Amino acid sequence: MIERQERKFELENYRQRSILKKFNFGIHHPRRVINSLYFDDKYFGIYHSSIEGLTPRNKFRLRWYGQENISSLKDICRVTNLNFEQKVTDKYGRRKYVKPINQSQLNDFIRKLYTDFNLTPTVLVKYERRYFIDQTGCRATMDRNIKFSKVKEKNIFPSRNILREVLELKFTSDNYPEKLISTLSTNESRFSKYCLGVETLNLV
Repeated sequence: MIERQERKFELENYRQRSILKKFNFGIHHPRRVINSLYFDDKYFGIYHSSIEGLTPRNKFRLRWYGQENISSLKDICRVTNLNFEQKVTDKYGRRKYVKPINQSQLNDFIRKLYTDFNLTPTVLVKYERRYFIDQTGCRATMDRNIKFSKVKEKNIFPSRNILREVLELKFTSDNYPEKLISTLSTNESRFSKYCLGVETLNLV
C-alpha cells in the first residue's frame, strides 16, 4: 500500500492561486463548505497531545458539508451527509478512518464517545475549501473563511473568524512535488484547525 503524505503551508490566498497556476494545477472539484465538530476530554488531552507532538495520538470529529444553520447539537440531527472520522498519528504515519452516521444514530454515538472515552463536543470549525489537482495526481486544497464556535452542554455559540488561510498538498512517493514544496518551504506550518480553535476561543 502506498502511503499518502500531507504538507500544509500558510500564505495569502492570492499567493496560493499564483503558485498553483505556475505549477499547472487545475480545478478538481467544486468548492464547498466543510463543518467539523471536534471532541476532547475535560482536560483537553487531545489538544495537548497535538501541541506537544506526542505519538500515538488521535483526533475525533463529526464532519458534514454545506451551509446548515447549526446552533445546537440537536440541529445536527437533520444533517444528511454526516461522517465520524478518527485521525491516528503514530510511528507508522497518519491514517484516517471514516464511518457514516445517520440521524437516528447520532445521540447514541455521542453518548458512547463519552461513556467509552470521556469525550464531549468542544469546538465546531467551519470553513470554505477549494480543490485542485495536477497532471501527476498531486492534490491541493485551499482553506479560507475559517470560523470557530464553542460547544458546551449541547449548545453551539456564535462563531469567531480568523484571517488566516492554508494550502494543503496531498501526494505519495510516486508524485512527490519537490519543486513546489521547495517554493513553499518558508511557509510550511502544522496548522491544526482544532488546536487553533481551542486557542482562539480561549478554552485552555
